This record gives sequence, structure tokens and C-alpha cells, in this order.
Amino acid sequence: MAGRFTGIPAIPTDGLADWQAQIFSAIKENVELLIGVRGEADLASAAIIKGNISVSSMSTQDMRQTKVVGKTWSGISGLPAGESVADGEDFITMRSDLQSLANDVAVTRETINVLLGQLKG
Repeated sequence: MAGRFTGIPAIPTDGLADWQAQIFSAIKENVELLIGVRGEADLASAAIIKGNISVSSMSTQDMRQTKVVGKTWSGISGLPAGESVADGEDFITMRSDLQSLANDVAVTRETINVLLGQLKG
């Protein structure tokens, strides 16, 4: 666990009422669990602190808007009446836009996976 913590000395019970000793002991135990020094095997109670997170911010998304203009062709022999097909150049541009979006999603997924790994410890 990343962090700088100082050990907590034992709670002296001399001169304390039972309820005071119980409260201080509970506070000590909870703090030790949060800082990960209590001996809890799975560290399920350990707090996540800023020093645990080292994932970098994601860069600017590549795809800002599509470049496709929607140009189509109709009246092509063999094509049913009223149907049209995408222009070849527009189709290639759309494929490029889709690949750019897929790359952005892949980077986002990788960043989230790294962050989840750091949060889980």
C-alpha cells in the first residue's frame, strides 16, 4: 500500500473507564485496518489513497466527428426501386471513422482496466 503512516502505540488502560478504553481500542483497530497494518490477509478493509492510483489521464479522443457526407447512388441496374447504395469514397471514409472510434474505445477500456487493477490492489 502506498502511503506514509506511523504505527499507533498500544492504548494504555490505566486510569481509563472501560467505555473509554473500548472506544480508543476500536478507533485504533479501525485506523490500522484502513492503513493496512492490522494483519488482514486480503486487505479488504484497507483504504485506497491517492498514492495507490498512478494511471495517467487519457489523451484527447481521436474521433471528434464523422467525416462522412452521406453521398449515395440510386437507380443502379439490379437494385430494387427506391434503394440506394453508399458512395465508394464515403464508405471508405466511414470505415476510417469507425476504426478511429474503435481505437478510442480500446484505449478507454485499457485505461479503465488499469485503474480497476489499481483500485483492487
